[in-house]
Amino acid sequence: MKTEIAVVGGGPAGLASALALAKAGREVCVLERANWPQDRACGEGILPDGLAHLRALGVEPEGMPINGIEYYDERVGSFRGVFGGKPALGVRRTTLSRALHAACEDRVQLHSDAPVRVMTKRARGWRLTTAAGEVDADFVILADGPRSSLREQLGLTGKPPMRVHRLGWRQHLRIEPPSAFVEVHWGMGFEAYLTPVGPKQLGVAMLWREGVELPKGNERLWRWLDRFEGLRGRFDGVEPASVGRGIGRMAVSARRSTFDDGCFVGDALAFFDGISGEGLSAGFAQAHIIAQALGQGVPSGRVPGLERALWATLSSKRRLTQLLLLLHKHPSLRRVVFHLFRRQPGLFSWALNQSV
Repeated sequence: MKTEIAVVGGGPAGLASALALAKAGREVCVLERANWPQDRACGEGILPDGLAHLRALGVEPEGMPINGIEYYDERVGSFRGVFGGKPALGVRRTTLSRALHAACEDRVQLHSDAPVRVMTKRARGWRLTTAAGEVDADFVILADGPRSSLREQLGLTGKPPMRVHRLGWRQHLRIEPPSAFVEVHWGMGFEAYLTPVGPKQLGVAMLWREGVELPKGNERLWRWLDRFEGLRGRFDGVEPASVGRGIGRMAVSARRSTFDDGCFVGDALAFFDGISGEGLSAGFAQAHIIAQALGQGVPSGRVPGLERALWATLSSKRRLTQLLLLLHKHPSLRRVVFHLFRRQPGLFSWALNQSV
């Protein structure tokens, strides 16, 4: 099979890139190793900038409006920041996957159960060897996630961008969300994130650094919640709405965002940490940039300006992640900063809106 552009990986960043390129008039196929809809352990919130990019593609997944973020620290209390009129959305990852897949169906060639095993450089473009046969593409977009095997094959995996090793886990509760805010509860070495994702669904995600003692067994979620003063006993008796899913070590990055006749997007490019909640927004912004760069045609070799433009989508995310991980690592500093934000909630709202 021949195509102008092949996207390897059918997650949110891959499908958004394919859709944006197809809308720009390019011939695109997506090679997905599994099938749709896809799920993943994550916070499931789309921040305002990311939602704007998604809506520009004509994609409107069902979810719950999010007005802002509320922080809880048992030593300080709680405070919240609002998004200032810019909409955000809580949405199940499977729901987002279905919406993007449906938007692509009439415009993009979608191939499930098609893992790409080998990439071979051609005079122009690449030959992708899949379980179903070979695909020749003038340009390849690698969107195969943070553990990208093709990034490894190309020798383009860089050093971990963050110095702390963190892991995560997510489950849903069958309950009316308590508010239109994402709740972030801070503990010693771990955090809990509560995200409204549906009328009767609340997403609960945990992030922690390596070395933290982990709860186990069928009651794992409630044992996690009991570690937070603001969550202890709060959801006793509530039924789970999903099985738990985990995610291994975070903090991975490519050495470059582009290569000859190709580039990375989404978590295959870089995944810093879930603490900032900006991963989807960055992926959707990268899709927009790639469509602009290739909208008039696919040049041979490197695309001028694309390397810098893709990294630019991650600059503010990296700074915010570094700041939040600093607060995670140093509770005394966190206490000072949180006291300031609690006394001046308008300052927290201002800081929040600089990054979303």
